[in-house]
Order: sequence, then structure tokens, then C-alpha cells
Amino acid sequence: GTSITNPDGDGDRLLDGVEYKYYGSNPLLVDSDADGCADGKEAASLNGDRKVDSTDMLITAQHFGNAGSPAYIVQIDVNKDGKINTTDQLIQARVFGPC
Repeated sequence: GTSITNPDGDGDRLLDGVEYKYYGSNPLLVDSDADGCADGKEAASLNGDRKVDSTDMLITAQHFGNAGSPAYIVQIDVNKDGKINTTDQLIQARVFGPC
């Protein structure tokens, strides 16, 4: 049900392939587990408080680097591209706020 021409079919700020492969969520539903929090926001909230704020962005900034570097932690790589960088922070900025 996903589309080559729309890499984020449900608009939750997670690419469909990343959403399915790494988060186990449904790329056709904004809120796969129906808990009231969009999948993209759940992925970008790194400290488990179900909101994306400056604390999450600070956690990301503290771990900038490529896979294999001492600072890299796969759970902080929001888009799972093997790098923790400003792209991950851009995702966080787009879903900033509480659920």
C-alpha cells in the first residue's frame, strides 16, 4: 500500500521503509498503536516522555557522529541512516511538542 512517489505515505515524518523496518510501525497509519501519539513523534522522543522538546534535541546533539564512532547510539539515530546529525534534529523540530 505504500508508494515510490511518496516516501512518507502517512505523513508522520518517518520514511515508510524506516518506519516498517526499524520501528515496526505501520507506514500507512500516523499512529500505528492507536495510543494518541504519532509514530514520528514517538521515534523522535528519545527520553520516553512522549513529547519532543529541547531535551531530546540536546541528546541528539551530544551524540553527533557516524555509526562506529564512540558517541553513536543507534536508538538516537531517528532516521536510521547510520549518522546522528542535524537531519535527526530536523525530524525532531518538525514533530516538536507533546502528543
